[in-house]
Amino acid sequence: MGDTPTTIELLGKAESITIPADYALLEELFAAVNGSTGTRVLRAYAALIGICCPAVGRMSKASYSAHGYDAIAYGRQVYSWLHEQKVTIAEVAAAGQIIYPLVVLAAFPRDPEVAEALGK
Repeated sequence: MGDTPTTIELLGKAESITIPADYALLEELFAAVNGSTGTRVLRAYAALIGICCPAVGRMSKASYSAHGYDAIAYGRQVYSWLHEQKVTIAEVAAAGQIIYPLVVLAAFPRDPEVAEALGK
């Protein structure tokens, strides 16, 4: 599978990825992406970006708590800010698709036996 990514390319530079240790938050982010279709997926990806790339979250001025800990509502504000910064839909999707597997593995780590059987 290769090395685990530690950055995404966004806003013309590498933005650091920091996966939160808060299990409930990871579960909320997982559910937001996994339970979304259509344009809601982009809002879920934007939530991943805002939370897992803290510098982006700060620049967007979005607050997860101010949105009632609703990942889609928070992601909507981050997504709107990204759009204002001329970040494309493709860039949001690409960044989200890099971060999402990291969130999944942090929330639901593989049992050592499974990882060994998979050769990972």
